[in-house]
Amino acid sequence: MLERTTTIRKPGASREAHVTSQLSENKVNGDDGKTYHAQVNLHTKRGEKKAGQFFVKDLVEGRRWETTLEQQEQKYLRLKKLGLPVLPTFRIDQEKNSLLMTNLSNYKIYDNYHHLTSDEREEVKNIDQVSQQVREIAIKAYDNGNGVILSYDAYTLIVNDQGHAEIKLVDLGFGSFLLTDGKTSEGLRWTEAEALHEANDFVYEIIEGHAGEQNTYFG
Repeated sequence: MLERTTTIRKPGASREAHVTSQLSENKVNGDDGKTYHAQVNLHTKRGEKKAGQFFVKDLVEGRRWETTLEQQEQKYLRLKKLGLPVLPTFRIDQEKNSLLMTNLSNYKIYDNYHHLTSDEREEVKNIDQVSQQVREIAIKAYDNGNGVILSYDAYTLIVNDQGHAEIKLVDLGFGSFLLTDGKTSEGLRWTEAEALHEANDFVYEIIEGHAGEQNTYFG
C-alpha cells in the first residue's frame, strides 16, 4: 500500500484541491503507465474528508504519441463538450504527472483486456443497442475532422447487475488523437471511415467476442 499526498484539479480549471490517497497497484497496467485503485481523502479547513474510491493512472510520457497529461486533458475536454460518455470524474495531478478517475469496479468491465464470452453476451439485454452506440460515438467524436479520433482502446463496455450495458470512454491515451481539419498534430490524416473501423474493431472483438480472430482494421 502506497500513500500519496498531492494536489488535483478539474480539466480546464486552475483551482486545486489537496488530497491524500492510499494506493494499491492494479494487476493490469496500460502502455501509458502504472495504474492503481485509490482510497482518497480530501483535505478541507475542517480536516480530512473521505472522497471515495477512485482509479489512478501514473503517466510515462514520451513513450507514445499524444499520451501527455496536457493532451489527455484536451481530449477529455473536447469529448465532454461534444456530449460523449467520458468518465464523470477526471482530475489532473500535474505534480505526479497522473490522472485520478472514476472507479468502475462496481460494474463488469470489458475492454481490450477483457472480452464478452458467449454466455456473458446472452446476459447483456441491450447488446444490439450498445453496439450501435459505439459507432455513433465514433462519428460524433470525429466531429467532421475537428474532434478526436478514438482508438478501439478508448471504449469500455460496462455492465450492471441487471444486465444493462453502456459505453464509457476511459483510456484517452495512445491511439486516440486530437484532430484539426482531419489531421493530427503530427500531420497524419484520419477519415470518418477510419474512425468507424476502430469502433467496429471494438464491437467485433470485445462485444461480439471474436478476440483472436482477424482484426478488421489491420486486415
